[in-house]
Amino acid sequence: MGSAYDDENYKPDDGLNDQRILSTTEEVLNQINKRLLLLRKNNLFDLVNKRAIQSVSFYDTNVLVNHKHYRYVKILWNKLLEIKPQKSESEKLKFEQDVIKGLRSYAKTIITYALKNNLDFKTYGNYSTYEAKHPKLSNVSFKENNNEVFEMHVGEKRIKIVVIANLPENDTKLLALLKKENIYLFYYDENSIISNERYININPLDPDSVERFGILIRKYLLQGYLNNIKKNFKFKQLLRDYVKYIPTQFIEFDTISYTYKFHSYPKANLYPDDVIAKIEGDSLYKSKSRPDKETILNSLKELSYEIETNKTILTNEYLICFNCGERLHSHNIERLNYLKCPACNCLVDSTNLKQVILKIDDSNYSHLKTQDFGLDYLTLNMAEL
Repeated sequence: MGSAYDDENYKPDDGLNDQRILSTTEEVLNQINKRLLLLRKNNLFDLVNKRAIQSVSFYDTNVLVNHKHYRYVKILWNKLLEIKPQKSESEKLKFEQDVIKGLRSYAKTIITYALKNNLDFKTYGNYSTYEAKHPKLSNVSFKENNNEVFEMHVGEKRIKIVVIANLPENDTKLLALLKKENIYLFYYDENSIISNERYININPLDPDSVERFGILIRKYLLQGYLNNIKKNFKFKQLLRDYVKYIPTQFIEFDTISYTYKFHSYPKANLYPDDVIAKIEGDSLYKSKSRPDKETILNSLKELSYEIETNKTILTNEYLICFNCGERLHSHNIERLNYLKCPACNCLVDSTNLKQVILKIDDSNYSHLKTQDFGLDYLTLNMAEL
């Protein structure tokens, strides 16, 4: 290729000659490159000691002494052996920054891949900022800040992800800070064992890296799913002494926090007239003035209407299978802290909020170990997320 340029040994006749020489030379080089690639795949290539090249010695043959080009080979080779290249501090820093940059790019890749391929989200936006939406679960957003920290929102929860090179020391102050700021550290490691839930190891050669992130996001999705089902609703304080007359077969009231929530599938309708008839016989109610009585009854009617509205939202929007999205019906479940889907056998057991369990409760998979379920088995403490 070099002979196609002007020097003391070459003078082109015209521009076409230049182009012909370049094209011909490129074709020859491509053919040589193909032969070299085939050679590298040969078993003989693997048998050659790669370190043997360091012991090569050149002898003064006619070619090495007299040829106008080859006579420099021996000199260059000996000089090359004397050189022990060392990176400067700036080169070392740039190399480390390039490694972190590459690891950060990989982290963004597995985040997007897990949302789209493992959790069935659709993303809208670019590689650094996007919204991810799911037909049944909470929305997820992703943003890469100027300080190269990943900020994500899973429903109403915000988490931060910081990518580092190596696993940090298990320092209590660091862990406390990470928990306070809700930060997770992504780090490179060939070991797949996680020492702390705030540390998530990623490795381009380990496809389980995607699952480890997927489990983290799925925990937050499950938390949002249960928060919708077990949501607390406020009621007026003036009804504190009268909510006891509302049937509690599917609802419970807390007269300390003035809230109510559904504890079972709401199978029956709430009729305010029946409740009003009971309240009118209450001695405390009888002692009230006429305006106060009207206020109490109007507030009760408003509460009854609100309960019916929330019941409809619960049964139509929130009582679905967390795994497959199928609606859950009254004959499938009773208590809302134990939801099992008849279609895919997904079980969400939240009877103990310190260890909520999500699993595929199917006898066909009883031979599998817990770790073999991947994203289909996880436990979480609702208070620690």
